[in-house]
Amino acid sequence: MTTETKRSPISNNLPVFLLAALLILAVVAVFFLVNSRTSLKKERDAKDTQITKLNKDFNEQLDSLRASEQKLQGEVEGLTKQKDRLVASKDSVLRLLNYTLANDRNSKGKIAQLEKALKDLQGQLGSVQKMYDDLLASSGSSGAEYKQRLEALSVERDVLAKENQDLKKQLAAKAEIGDNQKSALFTTGAIVAQAGELKSGKFSASTKSQNTDRVQITFSLTRAPKADEQLLFRVYDATNKEIPLNPSYRKELNAPANPINQKLILAFEKMLDRKTNGRFSVRLYLTSTDKGIANQEIGQGTFNLK
Repeated sequence: MTTETKRSPISNNLPVFLLAALLILAVVAVFFLVNSRTSLKKERDAKDTQITKLNKDFNEQLDSLRASEQKLQGEVEGLTKQKDRLVASKDSVLRLLNYTLANDRNSKGKIAQLEKALKDLQGQLGSVQKMYDDLLASSGSSGAEYKQRLEALSVERDVLAKENQDLKKQLAAKAEIGDNQKSALFTTGAIVAQAGELKSGKFSASTKSQNTDRVQITFSLTRAPKADEQLLFRVYDATNKEIPLNPSYRKELNAPANPINQKLILAFEKMLDRKTNGRFSVRLYLTSTDKGIANQEIGQGTFNLK
């Protein structure tokens, strides 16, 4: 006679319980993933809006400051012409006075009249000279303040752009799985930039603007660019003014021997002015026709010149 072993209901339903628990955990994981992506997207959108507003404010202040600078320059030129005319008049009166005194053909009244005219002209010249000097001093002060404001705005712009790039990387990492894990194209870190010049056919580093006509950059990408993706570098000075580059680097940039880790030389169209100093920004932009991306900033670096 055989004895049958009875299984408890809990044992019979244990696989069902485990399956339900795993399903609940999967739902919770998906919820947190979706919520995290939504939060990152909102934060990225907020940063994009902030950068757009900053660029708008930057351009408005730049236009206003340039208009003020042009107005001051016009006033300086006008006063310069007026000063030159008064100098010429003073010289003319002096010559006439000296001629009158030497020949003694005119009366003392005429001499007094000429001396008064000379004194008046000298007074006017002194007044215009003071106005001229004051305006130059004012223009110089405004120029310094103008440059400081632009430098501060340029730094703030780069900080926000870097934060925006980081958010886009995080969002891309959340969205990409499997074989597409590295589909987003960014630099893996900051671009290393070193200014310098060419000596005996070799790059020579420099920290002085008067000896600089190019910049050497080293950077790494998350992956190799695709056929429809074009990269472009731009260099900006401390006031966010773009420095024209010789386009010869583009061929090497878009078809390099090593597409992931690259080292390039960006040559300027002309030697920098020795007064061009401060913090410079190197920015890398991506354009993709397939993805509808135009001039998206994907990396940046800085260097300083004295």
